[in-house]
This record gives sequence, structure tokens and C-alpha cells, in this order.
Amino acid sequence: MRDAVLTAFLLFVLAGVSGLFDLTHRAEADGDGVLAVIETPLTTRAGSDIQLALDLTNETGLPRQVTLRIERSYLALFEDLSFTPQPVAERAVAPEAVELVFEVPEGARTVRISAEGRAADAWTPTATGALTVEPGEQEFTLRTWRLP
Repeated sequence: MRDAVLTAFLLFVLAGVSGLFDLTHRAEADGDGVLAVIETPLTTRAGSDIQLALDLTNETGLPRQVTLRIERSYLALFEDLSFTPQPVAERAVAPEAVELVFEVPEGARTVRISAEGRAADAWTPTATGALTVEPGEQEFTLRTWRLP
């Protein structure tokens, strides 16, 4: 009995160390000297608060504007969506994406853009979509699983 409990405990610890219980997904990409690091939720439940965070870094300084193109299929995950900082411009790009333009303080080497809201009540197993960052043309595939 003691061996079974010890084995179960070790398997539980190994699952945690391997990231099986992680609540967020982190990815990074480098393009044109701009390092983009994104953190998204792996899972959510309807009505839960959720956040997507994007950090951009360039040692020589970022351009004055950053553009994000996000597919609507992923944005449908959010209700009461708000961005920090607020975008200075928004436009639809075809029927499947939205383009958001953010101002960056002059001389800034890093900036964080976050999207916050509540998980929508509409239920589908996953919310997927792509996010493209300019400058650098980094593209991320976003996927969040919805739990009942």
C-alpha cells in the first residue's frame, strides 16, 4: 500500500514538473530585432476573468506604433474586452480579423499590451485563432480550451 501511495505521489509531482497543470501558455518569436513574448490562458470557464498579455522588446527602441492583427474566432472567447493601453485605431481586415494599432512612447525599448475580459457564455470546445505582430511579422497560434 505504501509503495502505491508513493508511486502515485511521484507521478503527481512529475506531472506538475512537466507542465501538465499549467494554466497559461507562453510563446516567443523574434523578427526584425523585436522579441515578442505572449502569454495566453490554456483553459477557461464561462464567466471567468481571462487575460492575454504580449510583451515586445527591442534593444534599440521600438517604433512609435505597433499593430496587432487578431482573428475574430479567438476574440469571440472574450466578453467585455478591453485593451491596455487603449488602441489608437481599429479596423476590420476582411471578415475574419481585426487590426489594432497601439502607440508606443518615444524611445521605449519594451511595451506590454494586454487584453482582459470575461470568458463568453457561448460554449465551444476551443477558441483558436492567429495573432500577428508588426513590426517583425511574428505570428502566434492562439488556442484556449473551454471547460463546462
